[in-house]
Amino acid sequence: MEFRLHTDVKHNRAVRQLSFKYKDRQKNPGWAPGASSPNRTHGWPAKDIFVGSWKQSSMINFECIDCHMYTNKTDSNGTLVNDTNRIGGHSFKVNATGLQTKSDCKACHVNGTSVDEIQYVIAKIKTDTRAKHTTVNTTVYAALANYTAYTGLKTLSADKIAQAYWNVRLVASDESWGVHDPVGTNKLLDDALTLSAASDASLGLAATSNVDLVTGWNLVSLNGTPADTTPALVMNSVKDNITVVWGYNATGAVWELYDPAMPTALNTLKSMVQGKGYWIYATQDDKWTV
Repeated sequence: MEFRLHTDVKHNRAVRQLSFKYKDRQKNPGWAPGASSPNRTHGWPAKDIFVGSWKQSSMINFECIDCHMYTNKTDSNGTLVNDTNRIGGHSFKVNATGLQTKSDCKACHVNGTSVDEIQYVIAKIKTDTRAKHTTVNTTVYAALANYTAYTGLKTLSADKIAQAYWNVRLVASDESWGVHDPVGTNKLLDDALTLSAASDASLGLAATSNVDLVTGWNLVSLNGTPADTTPALVMNSVKDNITVVWGYNATGAVWELYDPAMPTALNTLKSMVQGKGYWIYATQDDKWTV
């Protein structure tokens, strides 16, 4: 992993940009040739959790150094202090106590409210995430054991259990235990549970549908109705190469949306079945297998 911190001399501050480059070949969920277990994340994948999260992409526009490089150059009265008493931000360890003193932080983080002081919020997120991860991790490893032990047809299970395994490893390897993106981390764990169950259910089953997708918009339909019609499972084989699926609900006369990057609760397309057309935007040519 390469780590580069660029300095903005003109404004005498660090440019809020961290660059990570992973050289490990296991960059995506899946199976390496001849491997006995699925691919797992490599190194410290904080970037994969944080970038694109609501913290980083919403109006608050957080960047890594906002929390990890806290500095303080004034006393409680706002007066500049001498160099000896200044707090530098070079350890990269989160200083929750210091952050709580910043006006833009304490404006929202108020003791006793639903958005409590930073140190308590961090502690609760970590506790909740660890507890959930323990439960989900046990389920995923049980499903992986079922997959490994099964001697029949398991083509449809392979991608599902690989993604579930990737998700739990990603959450653990990030080491923030949900703090970098509480919403996204919860979704990763929820998806891992769903995929583990789907992996078990897919053992022994053959593909019900194979559809070629081309780069750009595709108006396509399923060749058969899968056992589980949930969009997250139906689109799992191509989820990394699509951005959106639109389906028309004739009963309600509305278009329904599935976006693999969005939390499940925000997606309005709840089922995908044979006989209906779907607009799918693919970022590259791919084969959609269900």
